[in-house]
Amino acid sequence: MLYVTCGLVALSLAKKEKDKAKENGASYIWIPDTMFGVGLFLLAFVSFMWHASNVAWIHYVDLATMETVIVYLQLRWGAIVAVKCTGITKNSAALGVTALFVALAAFQISLNHTRYVNKAFDGGFPTGRGRMATTSGVHFSEAILLWLLPIVFDIFPMLAMVVVGSVGEVRYATMGRLLLAVGWALHNFERYCYDTFCIPVGGPLAFVTSPTGVFHMLTAGTIMTSLMHISTVEAYLDGGKSNKD
Repeated sequence: MLYVTCGLVALSLAKKEKDKAKENGASYIWIPDTMFGVGLFLLAFVSFMWHASNVAWIHYVDLATMETVIVYLQLRWGAIVAVKCTGITKNSAALGVTALFVALAAFQISLNHTRYVNKAFDGGFPTGRGRMATTSGVHFSEAILLWLLPIVFDIFPMLAMVVVGSVGEVRYATMGRLLLAVGWALHNFERYCYDTFCIPVGGPLAFVTSPTGVFHMLTAGTIMTSLMHISTVEAYLDGGKSNKD
């Protein structure tokens, strides 16, 4: 349901941008935002199907969808930087985001189809301990890089805030980064690198106490707050000011 909520937020913001475009020729960013919202609905469905059924081929659809919607936020931040630094119009930036989003989706479909054909994860997703113990698994240097990914994720947002001259809404900025850092740390501890995080509670509470459930809740929260944060920085770019500059 959290990804469905994220999709509704994305579609709501897209509708707002579409109405602005009709009134005063504002950016057509509502087009890729609408695609993003639909992608989040798809993610909600395939994520549920994968974790409910463990059917192998659905896992690859889940991975393709997740990786596509996560990277979309980087495209949106990059568009703000491009508009501010290169002088291109917001419509041109919106078309660029749309083209890159379609290309990203096509790449993820191709990548995960190759994974499916090669049965890359059919034998079960390797645990952190299993991956660290083999020469073909996660090396220590790669584990360190994985820990640093939240910083990499923040490069375009930081650039956008610097060139615009505003952090936008502070609450969204702070919450999004906290959720990202905590969620990614738990994911690394759970199985991606170290196999140390586990909450063995079953029954009705399993969906909110399992490491995977916690990770998805934090991921959805990161997506939602990040998208709203982007909208507040864009408002400042348009000449308005957020109530927390």
